[in-house]
Amino acid sequence: MLLLKTTVAGGVYIGEDDQLNGIVGAIVDDGSRIGKEERVAKAMAVDDFNDYTNKSLVFHVRNSQKEPLRAAVAAMDLIEKHGAQAILGLQTWEELSLVAEIGSRNHIPVLSLADDSNMGNREVAFSTCNFTQPVTVIYEDIDSSVTGVLRLSDALREKGIEVHHVGLPPIGSLSLSKELERLKGERCRVFIVHLSSSFAVHLFETATRMKMMEKGFVWITTTAFTNLIHSVNVSTIATTMQGIIGVKTYFFYSDIPILKIFV
Repeated sequence: MLLLKTTVAGGVYIGEDDQLNGIVGAIVDDGSRIGKEERVAKAMAVDDFNDYTNKSLVFHVRNSQKEPLRAAVAAMDLIEKHGAQAILGLQTWEELSLVAEIGSRNHIPVLSLADDSNMGNREVAFSTCNFTQPVTVIYEDIDSSVTGVLRLSDALREKGIEVHHVGLPPIGSLSLSKELERLKGERCRVFIVHLSSSFAVHLFETATRMKMMEKGFVWITTTAFTNLIHSVNVSTIATTMQGIIGVKTYFFYSDIPILKIFV
């Protein structure tokens, strides 16, 4: 609701009846679990805002499929066709950079949590600051992961940690066991996993079969996976993920209704 209140303050008009009339757009990735959750959460937030304030805030959502060009087209549609006065969402820096440029040209604020991983990067670096051995960052070799991995690597190197990288092609297009067998034979025993939920589950199931989840190995997951740990089957967690260190986004909870704080 802080984002919504910022949106309202940034671009709305008030009619003669003192009713606030705002049009807010959102761009999400409906193909991912987090995108689906964002769509529902944002719609609920708008409903709560309207009910609590007795105002009228109109909400439009578009699906980018996590593709920057689709996100740009969606932004233009929200602004030109629906008159959006602010745009929320966007999971990747590639999407955000294009949409932010469109927003700037049209004087429309664009609010995103795409940089939320920065805090996660610092926390991962903090959790590894006492390690003397090098670490290996395992990530999916796609454009949307690269920026986060570079920032994470910079944060680790600031702590004096030697960093190696393993970019995995999309799931299903490689023999994961062969890649893990190679890593098992190297001196590095600390792995930072920056993968989507489904890919991370596949990785840990394979690592368990190869006895790489036992003593002598350290596994750390970034927010990309840990924020969605609730979507993983409990039995899978119990049998393949014991001992993992996970970095998760923290949300402040208060007994005071959040709308009362910002309205």
